[in-house]
Amino acid sequence: MQLSRVGHDPARGLNPAIWLAYWALAVVGVQRLSGFALLLALCLLFGVALGSPGNALAKLLKRSRFLFIALFVLFAFFSPGTALLRDLPSLSPTLEGLELAAIHLGRLMCVIALVAILLARMKPSRLVGGMVTLLGPLRIVGLSPERLAVRLSLVLELAQVPADGGWRAWLQPTGVLLMPSVQLDQKPLRAGDLLWVVPLFILCWWIL
Repeated sequence: MQLSRVGHDPARGLNPAIWLAYWALAVVGVQRLSGFALLLALCLLFGVALGSPGNALAKLLKRSRFLFIALFVLFAFFSPGTALLRDLPSLSPTLEGLELAAIHLGRLMCVIALVAILLARMKPSRLVGGMVTLLGPLRIVGLSPERLAVRLSLVLELAQVPADGGWRAWLQPTGVLLMPSVQLDQKPLRAGDLLWVVPLFILCWWIL
């Protein structure tokens, strides 16, 4: 796998690493939501994802359907509580389990919507560059941020556009690289970007 760097983007805007940091905070933040707040966040994120150009929300939701089923069965049927079908308590989902299933499925759909927004709003080269910047401190422990960033970007790419033949094609290697070259558009952090770090830490303290 080859990794090529492209020149600095002359366009103005926030560094992709800052965007990714806020995006990661949003992913963590939705895990604390429930009830009406979760429903409102879900509607808002779905609206933004569906309004994004070339959005992949429908594809991501379709490819996550088995995970939805597994989560529903796990929480609805294996959570202790009041049986929905009192005549068949051993085969019935519980009311508390259905509530937990709805909450966790809602959170998962929020995360999928956030992934769809990220893929639609950020070019792959900027996404990889932002990941490299955020993962830079891992060099201290001997890990390569470039390799980790490229692997994460490949996972996102395959989740959006899988190989021909679906998951079965991954079990039959053909010797041809799925993505032989990945561009890295890494921009240095500027003073204006660092100003956004302060509200980021405030949000982290408030949410976490």
